[in-house]
Amino acid sequence: ATVEVGPDARPGVGYLRDGDFAWCGAFVAHCWLALRTAIRRHNLASCYRLDRWARGTDRIVPAEDARDGDIVVLGDGSPKHGTHMEVATGPPVAGANPTIGGNAKGRGPDGAIYEGVVRQLRPLAGDYRVLYVVRPLAGDIA
Repeated sequence: ATVEVGPDARPGVGYLRDGDFAWCGAFVAHCWLALRTAIRRHNLASCYRLDRWARGTDRIVPAEDARDGDIVVLGDGSPKHGTHMEVATGPPVAGANPTIGGNAKGRGPDGAIYEGVVRQLRPLAGDYRVLYVVRPLAGDIA
């Protein structure tokens, strides 16, 4: 799928800087400034922490019911808590969730692979797919 890339993205250049800080959760935390600070700092620090916080609560919603602002967790199912998170930009379209994500990778309109902040469709099925969706509850909002 073609992605929309941010102005700071460069073709073929990895976005990790000064070590290996994978900042997808930091991007989601920035998008969710309305969440209480402790939630952003602790639970959005990794997919594992997000899963541990949301699992077994009403925060988990079916991927088919995702809507604008939900947190979309991606991976291949191993580990089950996922390996990357992004923010939904609307309801599913043709079996995929439209998202915007940081520390993401995708093919730009010129055919080159870009990394950075990108918008794209994330499939609900397949090897690398949406594993689950998190919708913060009213009590999570600051």
